Amino acid sequence: MNRVRQIVKSILIQSPRRANYKFVLKDWKPLFDLEAASALLETKRFTQNLQPVIMDMPAGRRVLVIAPHTDDDTFGPGGTLIKLRRAGAEIRTVYLCTPGRSEAQVAAMEDEARAVCARLDVQPEFLRMPVGAFPLSGPPVERLRETITSFRPDVIFITFLLDDHDDHRRTNHVFLEALGDMALQAEIWAYQIYSTVLPNVVVDITDVAGEKREMMEMWQSVPGNRNWAHYIMGLNAANARYVPGRHEIYAEGFFVVPLTEYVALCRTYFAHPPSRLYRRESYAGME
Repeated sequence: MNRVRQIVKSILIQSPRRANYKFVLKDWKPLFDLEAASALLETKRFTQNLQPVIMDMPAGRRVLVIAPHTDDDTFGPGGTLIKLRRAGAEIRTVYLCTPGRSEAQVAAMEDEARAVCARLDVQPEFLRMPVGAFPLSGPPVERLRETITSFRPDVIFITFLLDDHDDHRRTNHVFLEALGDMALQAEIWAYQIYSTVLPNVVVDITDVAGEKREMMEMWQSVPGNRNWAHYIMGLNAANARYVPGRHEIYAEGFFVVPLTEYVALCRTYFAHPPSRLYRRESYAGME
């Protein structure tokens, strides 16, 4: 059946004029998590009435970046991290997963991650969780908890809770479990990779956009058939809608709230069963 779907999809993509509908269904699964997403989005309806705040960077000095995959830290908040390091902030990056189909590919990705982190003088940590199967307990989650406990960040960057990638959403659940009942005063900066974050904070990165592109181009082993630097800079250019000015502007958008409020949002979302939150069967059956 999968083979048949691939053949039909190929025909429609190559000959769109012959199709009655100008799109291709990837599968027949309904978007079960819309109910959960709706309940979550209702809590930030204020974005319809408030203009996003334009900031130069977070005010924190100890910054923790939680990246689902090696490269997400650069693609998402990369420009803002450059600004933070120039201002003297201490940054640590935790990579939950290193994508790769072989040990050689994994090693190449981690070497690139170390090179990118070295350029910013950032300390990296690799948890090596399996792609598409991030656990909610065990040694990797315990290591994340230990990092948070010892580093005591006052700013935490993490992929937006409703981002259109199962691993990106699952990262928030892993983070929730790692926090447990920890008492921590921090601000969450949820960043954009695929999906719109409806930002309440925007950082103008125009002055460091060239450096961000250079850093993204250091990732030579990223899987996927697209020019990632071009794609991400396009997202940053689209965010110019939030920044006044007619010159070429690049901006990163964030959903920024206190940690306690973000945890409450996560609990609202993850109260639903996994089968209603994820497309991957590996996650749908995991607790």
